[in-house]
Amino acid sequence: MIFIFCIDLRAADNITDLDRISRNLKKKEEELLKKEAALKKREEELRLLESILNEKEKEIDAKLTKLIKLYDEIKKIQDEDLDRLAKYYASTNPKSAAKIISKMELKKAVQLFKRMSPMAAGGILSQLGKIDPEKASKISEAMTPKNVDFGEIK
Repeated sequence: MIFIFCIDLRAADNITDLDRISRNLKKKEEELLKKEAALKKREEELRLLESILNEKEKEIDAKLTKLIKLYDEIKKIQDEDLDRLAKYYASTNPKSAAKIISKMELKKAVQLFKRMSPMAAGGILSQLGKIDPEKASKISEAMTPKNVDFGEIK
């Protein structure tokens, strides 16, 4: 009888342990379900944000394409204007052209000379050398190809 009672107590302890384990498992399952629901919600939010980012990227790409096209158009107009201006200076008296070019920004003057025939550019540069030798020197230097150092190539 004592033996049966001990078995019954042990069985009762095992049942209590099983109940406790069962409750813990249910609690863990509920926590996992909540976490899974939270993860699904985050995944949906991330998909939405990814969609928004993709749309913004498309908008930026479209604007960039538009800006590049606009830049190319502006560059073309500037080049045409510089070509026309170079023709004007080339057909002007070299001394008069040199006086005007001496007041110009170096970069623009170089661009003009590069667009002129060698004969016209030489005449204007010669006159510019008399008016402003330093400016003529800077223009000549800017138009001279840069030296390549082959010493580093092995």
